[in-house]
Amino acid sequence: ILDVAYHGSTDSLLLVELQEKNGISKAEALANLPALFAAMTRSAKSVGPEQALRGIEVLPGVPDLLQALQARPDTVVGLVTGNVPEIAWLKMEAAGLADLFSTPHFGGFGGRDFCGGLNTPAGKSADREQLVLIARAQAHRMHPGSITTHVHVGDAPADVVSGEKQSAGEEGGCGESSLSAFSLGVCTGNFKREELEGVSTQERSVVLDSMADTEACLRALGLPAL
Repeated sequence: ILDVAYHGSTDSLLLVELQEKNGISKAEALANLPALFAAMTRSAKSVGPEQALRGIEVLPGVPDLLQALQARPDTVVGLVTGNVPEIAWLKMEAAGLADLFSTPHFGGFGGRDFCGGLNTPAGKSADREQLVLIARAQAHRMHPGSITTHVHVGDAPADVVSGEKQSAGEEGGCGESSLSAFSLGVCTGNFKREELEGVSTQERSVVLDSMADTEACLRALGLPAL
């Protein structure tokens, strides 16, 4: 796995690249993904919570923010990640966060929903944009006619760009290009504030140093006090 660029990638893209590095064609590598996902899921379910949380840190403020959002009748929260969905929710459960997302659970998952097949910076960004749009489409199907604003939270430039994409006229999966869409970037990953701010083209988007201040996060999300 160290032979591929895994940061900011998805399970699908990593598996395709690993197979290609071992002489398997892209077409065959893509066709192999369902079987590989099933094997990964079986393996993940066979380990305990400590193993599932290996290398994962629940950042300060995240549980408090999710609790604050869960308490609001005007907000739904989904998950966008590069993981296989079953593994993503296992991680959230092990971290004690799964129950703080809206139910039924929804989101966009790089280990199931979309794979462009190119584990390059441009390919990762393109896949991330599709996953955000897929999550939005699911939210619209679950709450038809009631969603007016989309906000994507992330720590990478691709997250900021993806969250703003619809406001640039990209209808995507939800078919509602007139809706407001912006991003909340957080400097908790490998990217600096200037890198996150540098890719933003949406005035409503905000970059915060962390998510430790729940009230600051809620203001950045554009959510009024209840």
